[in-house]
Order: sequence, then C-alpha cells, then structure tokens
Amino acid sequence: MPEVLISALLIRQGVIFIFELTYGNLALDQDLQIVQADVLLKIDDEIVIDEALCIDVGLAALVQSCLKTFRPNRWAEEKEWEKIPFFVCGCGDADCRAYSFIVEHISPDEIKLYEIEERMNQDDRVYQSWTINKREYVEAVLDVAQQFLTFIGPLDYRPLFQERLFILKELVDQVYHSKN
Repeated sequence: MPEVLISALLIRQGVIFIFELTYGNLALDQDLQIVQADVLLKIDDEIVIDEALCIDVGLAALVQSCLKTFRPNRWAEEKEWEKIPFFVCGCGDADCRAYSFIVEHISPDEIKLYEIEERMNQDDRVYQSWTINKREYVEAVLDVAQQFLTFIGPLDYRPLFQERLFILKELVDQVYHSKN
C-alpha cells in the first residue's frame, strides 16, 4: 500500500509551520492482531516521530480528538480506548514506547497540540506545543482513519477489543458530519 502524506498548517507565535503525518507500510500482525505502520510525524521539518508503531489501538482516540479535548493515559485498559495514546509500541507493555499528546480545543478554529511525557503519580512533562488549524487537523485525521479502514477491510482482523472497528467507524462518521 502506498504511503499517504497528510499535511496541515500549524500556527505558532505568528509563524506558519507545516504538519506532516505519514503512515507507510501498514501491516497486520496476525499473532497480536494489531496493525503497525511506519509513522513519520514532522512539524516544521523537525521530526517528532519516525518509527514503526502500533496505530490501531489509539486510532479511535485520535479521531475522537477532532470532536473534543483529549488527555491520554498510557496505562489505560484496552476497553478505555478514549484514553489510549495515539501511537504506541506494539508489544502491549504500557511501560514500553508511547507517544502521548494532549489535544485541547481552544477556539472553534484552533486546536492546541501538546507533546508530553506521561509519568505515573506525577505531573506530565510538556515537551512542546503547537496551535493547529482545526479544519486541517480534522482532514488529516480523517485521511489517516480512512487509510486504516481501507487497509483492514479485506483482512481477518480480530482485535482484543472487539468493538474497536465499530467505534472507529462511528467516530469517523461523527467527525465527518460535524465538519459539514
């Protein structure tokens, strides 16, 4: 499957930044029943993420972040899908690699994205933040979600959390209708 490049303009202190999110080489791990992809997230030519990660576990939360504020909890249970970080290591260990972002809706037209380090029993550490055009963010997220749904369509995908696909499809529909 070809890589899909999603770009959005970011505005930070009057400067326009480019937001690029690329998922390439999507693959279903038959044993773990997770979907992994090469994730590249760049903001203004700075690489924020560049590695193979599990994308299906946190995808519903990513889509829901288009509708409301999102705060991750990397130690959330699988059924607490609305708290799972968008991008995690595929091994299933909550203490393993995860990229956590807070998404805050600051106006009808803007979203604030915070890259954070989640720390158990401590305040999160904020690494950096960006103000993003909401319309561009929503388009980028819908494109990634559609890429995933197209990829998974013909496969025998049986995730641990069985409702994952139903929830994701419902959220994609909600986000699509909210932007019209």
